[in-house]
Amino acid sequence: LVAPSAFGAGGVYNTGAIKANGGNGTGGGDGGGATEVQLISADRAIYNSGAITANGGAGSGTGGGGGFGAQFTALSQRGGGFFNSGVLNLYGGAASAGCTGSCQGGGTQGLTFTIEGGAFVNAADINAYGGKSVGTTGGSGPTLLLNSSTTSSITGAFLPVGAVTFSGNLQLFGGDGTNGGHGGTFTINFNASTVLSGEEISFLGYTEIDTFGGDGTTGGGQGGQVLLNNEQSNGASSTATGGVINYANIKAYGGAATVSGIGGSAIGVTFETSNGNLNGPPDKGQVIYNAGNIDTTSGSSTSTGSSAGPITLRAIERIDNTGTLSAFGGASTGTGAGTGAPISLETGGGIGSSGAFTNSGGAASGTNASGGGCNGITIEGDAIVSSSALTCNGGNSNGVAGASGGSIIVLSQSSPTANTGAISVAGGSGTPAGNKGTATVDGIPQ
Repeated sequence: LVAPSAFGAGGVYNTGAIKANGGNGTGGGDGGGATEVQLISADRAIYNSGAITANGGAGSGTGGGGGFGAQFTALSQRGGGFFNSGVLNLYGGAASAGCTGSCQGGGTQGLTFTIEGGAFVNAADINAYGGKSVGTTGGSGPTLLLNSSTTSSITGAFLPVGAVTFSGNLQLFGGDGTNGGHGGTFTINFNASTVLSGEEISFLGYTEIDTFGGDGTTGGGQGGQVLLNNEQSNGASSTATGGVINYANIKAYGGAATVSGIGGSAIGVTFETSNGNLNGPPDKGQVIYNAGNIDTTSGSSTSTGSSAGPITLRAIERIDNTGTLSAFGGASTGTGAGTGAPISLETGGGIGSSGAFTNSGGAASGTNASGGGCNGITIEGDAIVSSSALTCNGGNSNGVAGASGGSIIVLSQSSPTANTGAISVAGGSGTPAGNKGTATVDGIPQ
């Protein structure tokens, strides 16, 4: 659906269901792939309330693989924004469960939203996951990219930009298979080249955002990245940007290796204001508030372990967290367990936190197997009030030395930290047990 480039032309307004899905296979055949859905307005907003179905078809019989889900593009070029309340079904089709050989589940070709001026509002589920495979790698989740900017690509003119608001479930995970499919990636770049008034990136009313890797009998899929960046343009160091507000649970973990092989690693989750700067112009709502549980753990393994993904929250004015943050290494029944990834909250302002942080190394139970390490927890700001339980333990080993505990640093710059949460950096069990790690609050050992 395309509205032309002409002043006074209308936007894109759709209330009806759109169906462009691939058909299901028959007689042992593959499911059909979907191609592309485009919503493009060169002059006004895009409004959609109709369900859009462009998923891949399912395979059939003893030899049918799944079809690819469609590429989805929404482009608003001269202000007006994007407003959606219709479900988007763009997932890859599943291979036939009766497949007797190698049948590939469909992946999804990606989603791109480009908003040049105006707000972005999504109030419906987006289902764009990879399909399950039989005898081969699961279908991969897609890349979902949202760019919101203040400059028209048609005229070059400044366009006031609005907030970015999501609600509804977002499913971008990889499909199961012999090897799990990689989870998709989710990136928001809120690019403000002119001084604004603190527009926010908000996730409200979500149950969860899923970019996890699929499980596999011989290897887990990688967990995909989630990056929410309320940024400054290059050269606009005085530009204030708004905050990142999240109520969604985020599952970005690696998939499990269920029979043999290595569990999936994870890329990680990052929330940033002002491109991750910790100092800048105040009073523009440059805060992070997280109430969702975030999970970037690595998948369980039957051989060597893999690394979890880091969790990073960086803001200028303030960070508040009530969610549980988990970035621990996956367990292993083989020779070594997974490594926990860093968890970091950093701001030039205050921090309030009550959710538990855990990034301990995984436990290894194989013969002469080493537990995983912990890569540290850092909480640093102007003034910190925390009741969060912080756990950065070494993983348990079997027949060899336990992994050493990691490092925890809690540091208030201007006033003493008010900490009531338990802190643990214990070494893992083993022969001998691992060494205790280090933990300090305002430089004082704990």
